[in-house]
Amino acid sequence: MSSRFVLRGNAPAGEGGEFRTVEGSRIKDKQTLLCELASALDYPDYFGRNWDAFEECLRDAADFNRPGELTLRLKDSRLVRERLPDEFETLLSIWADSAPAVAPEGLDLYLLID
Repeated sequence: MSSRFVLRGNAPAGEGGEFRTVEGSRIKDKQTLLCELASALDYPDYFGRNWDAFEECLRDAADFNRPGELTLRLKDSRLVRERLPDEFETLLSIWADSAPAVAPEGLDLYLLID
């Protein structure tokens, strides 16, 4: 498995892949961003709704998903970037740092921004 961080475009449709979408138009603040991400990624009920907890759950994604690919599409990302520029950058940073960490466990992470 190789780690990939895709900002734009299409992730390859491989076997065993999961595709999830977050609607940027629903994001109003940090809490709604974290709640929408947690919902899309099927985070457990005990998810702490903060960036440390988000990163921990993302790095544990291989435990909760089949081996293969996990693609998250952030639809209308422009809205999130405009409303919450710091939070948007935090999301990108965490995803970029986590992708190589879970690749050896058999899970490729993709983040599609449109």
